[in-house]
Amino acid sequence: MKLLGTTIAVTLTINAAIAQTPLNITVVDATTNKPIAGATIKGNKSIYITDNMGNALTGKWTNGSHTITVSAIGYQSTSTVFVPSSTNGKLTIGLKPSELYLEPLEVRATRASDKSPFTKTNISKAEIAANNFGQDLPFILNQTPGVVANSDAGNGMGYTGIRIRGTDATRINVTINGIPYNEAESQGTFFVNLPDLASSTNSIQIQRGVGT
Repeated sequence: MKLLGTTIAVTLTINAAIAQTPLNITVVDATTNKPIAGATIKGNKSIYITDNMGNALTGKWTNGSHTITVSAIGYQSTSTVFVPSSTNGKLTIGLKPSELYLEPLEVRATRASDKSPFTKTNISKAEIAANNFGQDLPFILNQTPGVVANSDAGNGMGYTGIRIRGTDATRINVTINGIPYNEAESQGTFFVNLPDLASSTNSIQIQRGVGT
């Protein structure tokens, strides 16, 4: 009886080992067939992440049908039903790119119209580019009427200041896309925190006088 019990135990252990299949899952782009790194695979009561080659070694799976869900940023999630014993240890899943739609973004600025009762100067993108030598914004405006710029380093970069009609920066309202830029405590403007802002600027308007 002892010999028979031992034989049965060994047989059951071998059958259980045979009933498990190791599986390597590869996730690729369904359009280009290129591997997708960082894809998430959910199945076999676990979560796996693909490497730079789109591969994930998911361990052993018991025989029978299984469902896995694969997802990745920029792709449509997909679920697949498969039988591990029929995959020869490898399974490739293709993900379709998802079409992302973003709402149009409208940027508005605080601008004076032609009927505004004060003096103003409009500077176009072409004029900005012609005077942009990598210096801070005050030095690009230095040649406009009533504007005087200064620089601590003397080269127009770093801590720079601006005066309009003799008024210092603490009394000049600076807005970027309609949002006030003046520092809340000192009311000053620190263009050192906006390196090469001019390269991203489409237009500038300088307003002078009462009512601005």
